[in-house]
Amino acid sequence: MGKVSDALMQIPSEFYASVVGALIALGGVALSNRSAMKQLGRQLDHAASERRRQEESDLKRSVLLAGVDAIASLSNHLGRFADLAPQPQENPIDTQSRSSALAKVQLAVAGDTLRAVQCAAGAYSRAAFDLTLRRGRVIAAQNELGTVNQMISSGAVPQPQIQGFFVARDLAQQRLRDLSMDLLSRTMDRVIEFGEAALPVMLAFRLELGFELDEAEFRADALKTIDMLKEQKRAFIAEIHD
Repeated sequence: MGKVSDALMQIPSEFYASVVGALIALGGVALSNRSAMKQLGRQLDHAASERRRQEESDLKRSVLLAGVDAIASLSNHLGRFADLAPQPQENPIDTQSRSSALAKVQLAVAGDTLRAVQCAAGAYSRAAFDLTLRRGRVIAAQNELGTVNQMISSGAVPQPQIQGFFVARDLAQQRLRDLSMDLLSRTMDRVIEFGEAALPVMLAFRLELGFELDEAEFRADALKTIDMLKEQKRAFIAEIHD
């Protein structure tokens, strides 16, 4: 034991000073590293937060742009209800996807924008239901007239009854005209109503997307379009009555 003590006594004091200094430096490095790790952690948290915020912003932008496209497509879809000419069968999934796009928008917005989207979605649903029923009546009248004409042209109707079939044909033609005019008039009404409901939605979308916008000018242009549609309907009705 004495030998160990003697050996320690022979170690220069400078050595102990250097050891103490090294320990102090090591402690400083440890504290510095700890501070750096905390700083790095804060930076990583901030970067993750910014990344999440950017992803949410990109997702919201994508949903809103899909909503803009859906509104334009749904308006065109309503307008086609009055077209009775043969046309390619529309895929019902396309219409459902456009309606779903508006439903998704309702998850991405709030406040006045949400209420405006709900109003537009409701206007479309009511219009589509109403016009589907009216178009169905027109198609039924077309089929009825076709059946009467087929009976007359086939020569299978006994002569004493032929006059009654001519009367039935005239009545079917008048019914078809009345229902077709009603469908066209109601289609124009519904397109106008949907356009009026969609106006605040489109305005809100542009603001949500951060587009530069003169709100007064935007409203004025949209209302001009709606007024033009109303004038076209008045002219159409006047032409029918003339």
